[in-house]
Amino acid sequence: MARYVGVDDLFLLRLAAGDGIAESLVDATMAAGYHIIIPPAAYQAIQDEADKAEDSDARNFACMALSNINVWGFLSLELTDTQKFYTDRAAERMIEAGILAESSLSKARMITQLGADGVHTDLFITGHSELCGTNTYLLHFIVQSRDLRVFPVKEVDALYKEIMKLQERMRASSGLAHSQ
Repeated sequence: MARYVGVDDLFLLRLAAGDGIAESLVDATMAAGYHIIIPPAAYQAIQDEADKAEDSDARNFACMALSNINVWGFLSLELTDTQKFYTDRAAERMIEAGILAESSLSKARMITQLGADGVHTDLFITGHSELCGTNTYLLHFIVQSRDLRVFPVKEVDALYKEIMKLQERMRASSGLAHSQ
């Protein structure tokens, strides 16, 4: 069974801008055997940025992200009508429950789309830090009550720091093993 890590629009923009942290996370994710998947709401957010952003740099990075998705080897998540129905209802419920602000419906959809039946997402990497500060228990309850999968949500920079600490500990323990 394929294993997936989801990414959002801000992650894709950072990658298009040549951000080293985003590039390192892509390398580590793919080296671990995961496929990177883009939920429809993230793809739509990038498309909107490419079409409507007032800042020309933002527009350019969005266009670069769209044109490089296949080059980077990322997959676009395709949902059935039934999956769309359930993921949209769960996203709306997240807003109604106050987990996210009303203006965050697209971000809520990114989470619920990655949890759709049959998708098997193991992690969601986001540039939206507010998604990591949500009421985790309530979020899990809502997602599970809609028969969607629950998975960790990690902010880009925080995840990178965690990986760097882990690699440092592994190097230190490896050094201890060699010195004995």
